[in-house]
Order: sequence, then structure tokens, then C-alpha cells
Amino acid sequence: MQVRNNLKVIELAGVSDAPHLEELLVLHAQAFPEHPHVLDELRENARIPREQEKCVLHQVLCLVDDIPAGFVVVHSNRDRKVGLIHFLAVAPEFQGREFGGTKVSQFLVEHAVELVALDLGASCLGVVAESEPALLPSWALWGFSPLPITYSEPFHGMHWRDHEPLEFFDMTLVGYNMSAHSLTELGRKGASAFLLDHYDLPPDHAVVQRATG
Repeated sequence: MQVRNNLKVIELAGVSDAPHLEELLVLHAQAFPEHPHVLDELRENARIPREQEKCVLHQVLCLVDDIPAGFVVVHSNRDRKVGLIHFLAVAPEFQGREFGGTKVSQFLVEHAVELVALDLGASCLGVVAESEPALLPSWALWGFSPLPITYSEPFHGMHWRDHEPLEFFDMTLVGYNMSAHSLTELGRKGASAFLLDHYDLPPDHAVVQRATG
């Protein structure tokens, strides 16, 4: 547990009996109603060990005076040496509010970057996230830059096989560079971690090859 400026974070990956898990699930359902299938993934992440062979799982709830204020879901990919921010959201009543000069969103992003750095050590290339165009200014404030690759995300995420044919929608991959030689390198590694490792897409698909290089 980490506390800063009245903001407290609780790790809920690998902790199946935590009473706060349902609070995180409620926030996720409110912020991402178009992704109901992810709730089962988050429950599974709580049930299984946080330390996996290929990645380290984190799903972190932020509390303000024991009230759920926001959350972030991030995975540290051991093979690609990058962290993936999958979901980030702040409860409406806490959006825009500052605690000791820090907003909840900034606090959660900084915490996610710290977790990835601890998981991957000196070999960590950086942290990446998928972004809609409207959110790019916010990512810039948090130190993330658009990565110079053409990137698309599959409809239905990890469950694309249940909704074939496989279709994509355009997104921007943003990254926080920690030791990658270039933003292009970080982009290729991040795209591979998302598309090949997380979504388990076919590596010979043209959209995947275009992003991963």
C-alpha cells in the first residue's frame, strides 16, 4: 500500500479475497461500459498469482478517505521489456481535483510507471498505452509521446475470436521512454506486447506486421 497527499493505492492483482476488488469493478463498468467482458478478466487477475511467467499483473485502486477515486490496470511484459497500461480511469467526483498539487490520474500514471520500473529493472524500455486522439493532450501532460508507428486495436480485445471476422479500429500508441534507443523501437516493442502477447493476434496479419515491423 502506498499513501501520498491523501491518495492511497491498493494492489488487487493476485488478491482474490480483497473487499476492494468489487469497488474497482464498479469503477471499470462505469468508465468503460463498452468493455463488459473485461470484468471477468479482472476477476481472473485477482484469482491467479500476480507474478506470471511472461508478465507481472497489476490492477491498482486509488482511495481518497477510503472512497474509490480511480484505478489503473498495467502489465509488465518480461519478454518485450515494456509496461502496458490497459485501463486508466478516475471517478467523476474526483476528476480535476488536486491533492497536494497532484491529480488522481497523474498519481495513478506515475505509480504505474514506478511499478513497471521495479518489475523490469534496468532493462525496462518504457511504458506504452493505447490512446484515442482526444486523450493525447492528457498523455502529454503525464510525459507520454505519440509513437511513430501505424497502430490499430482489434475489436473485442482478447475475445476477437468470438466475433470473427477479425476487425480493427485505429488508435494511437503513446509511450513513456525510459531506456529505448528511439520512440520507434519503443513503439515496435509496445505494439508487439499488445498485439502479439496480450491480444494473441496472428503474427502474419498485415495490420499486425505493419505495427510490429
